[in-house]
Amino acid sequence: MKRLCFCMWTTVGMIAVFFNGSVVTAFPPFKKSFQEKYVTEGPANLKTAFKEVKCNVCHQGKKKKPRNPYGIELSKHLDHDVIKEWRSTKDKDLKKELKQKILDGLAKAYEKVEEVESPSGEGTYGERIKKGLLPVVLPAK
Repeated sequence: MKRLCFCMWTTVGMIAVFFNGSVVTAFPPFKKSFQEKYVTEGPANLKTAFKEVKCNVCHQGKKKKPRNPYGIELSKHLDHDVIKEWRSTKDKDLKKELKQKILDGLAKAYEKVEEVESPSGEGTYGERIKKGLLPVVLPAK
C-alpha cells in the first residue's frame, strides 16, 4: 500500500511540475523581421544562405540558445523587459501591442548594429549584408 501511495504522489508531483514549469517561448518574428529587412529584396546569395541557416543568423548551435556575435550585438539594443512581459502575458491585446514594441525596437537595433565591425574583419555587419553575406561567418558543418 505504501508503494502505491508513493507512486501515485510521485506521478501527481511530476504532472504538477510539468504543467507549472516555466515555459520558454521562441519569438519567430525576429527571423521574419530580419528576412523582410535584408533578405527579401537582397542579393540571391544572401537568400540562399539565410534559407540554410534560418535562426542561426543570430544564434549558434542546434539548440539555438547561445547567440553568435551578431545576435549578442542585437541583443544589447533590445528592451528585454518588454520581451519578458510579452512572454509572460496571457492578454491577447497586450501581447499584440508588446510584439509591435519589440519589432519597432528591433528595427532600431538593426540600424545601430549595421555600423558595428564584424569579427570576421570583413567590414561592418551592414557592409557584409549588402554584399550578400551573412552578418557573421558561421562554422562549417
